[in-house]
Amino acid sequence: MLKYKIIWLADYDVSDHKGGAQQTNETMIKAGRRSFQIDFMKPEDFNKDKLREATLVITNNITKFEEDDLYWLTQHIPYVRFEHDYWAVTQGAAKGNLFRGSLANIFLSPMHYKESCKIFGDNIKNKRITPSAVDTTLFRIDKEVERIPQTVIYAGQVCSLKGYREFDQFINEHPEKKFIVCGWGEDANNIKVHKNVEFHETMEQKDLLKLYQSSQYFYHRPEWKEPFGRSVMEAYLCGCSLLINENIGAMSWDWNWEDYDFIVKQMEEAPANFWKIIKDVIAKNNLE
Repeated sequence: MLKYKIIWLADYDVSDHKGGAQQTNETMIKAGRRSFQIDFMKPEDFNKDKLREATLVITNNITKFEEDDLYWLTQHIPYVRFEHDYWAVTQGAAKGNLFRGSLANIFLSPMHYKESCKIFGDNIKNKRITPSAVDTTLFRIDKEVERIPQTVIYAGQVCSLKGYREFDQFINEHPEKKFIVCGWGEDANNIKVHKNVEFHETMEQKDLLKLYQSSQYFYHRPEWKEPFGRSVMEAYLCGCSLLINENIGAMSWDWNWEDYDFIVKQMEEAPANFWKIIKDVIAKNNLE
């Protein structure tokens, strides 16, 4: 029987949504279950009695939870904040409580923390920074897969926040390239009209992996300050040349990006680093 019980609060899991937050959560939780009993709780499952039984609660993407429930949590339950974007510093009752009452505030990159402090207007206490987890046994260079020249892959949401306007212009300016777009979003239909775009609304991970491994380039130039940029890291690990801008949080880590094996090691160690933070919080706050 595992000693500590963790409850992970989030709006969705991977069965509901295939976004980066859900992929990261799944990888982190899988790793954490080697040492902890971990239950997943969605908004519709919110249960105060179950939360009282937890050693610690991890609050992740919680935009769909009731404000009254979140306020109750901050007053009664030991928890950490695992920030995926900037919601907790900009929205709702959480703005005044989630960071201030948390036993640790975990961010995905140095840029993510810096931007959060700018928005919050205060120094966020008990901060920790650890990269998003990406499975390096899956996302890797496959030398047996032929890389196709002049192919550009984009994966993720297609909208202004993610840089749709510049992407649309880039496609127009490069008719010699073939663009493979695996995504969804409010501007997805506008991307589909280009003759040099092959569009996929949904795709199994194994098929996306093959596209990463066979494409020459990966494109992502968001307008906002992307907290990490999981798809960028996936493409990097698969050997794509990156067409990116300065708004990628992953690139704010002081790493040698020419050293592929070093980056692989950082990704391999990310889940263990995350759970070490949790173990330290439990020990420091006598939550035994």
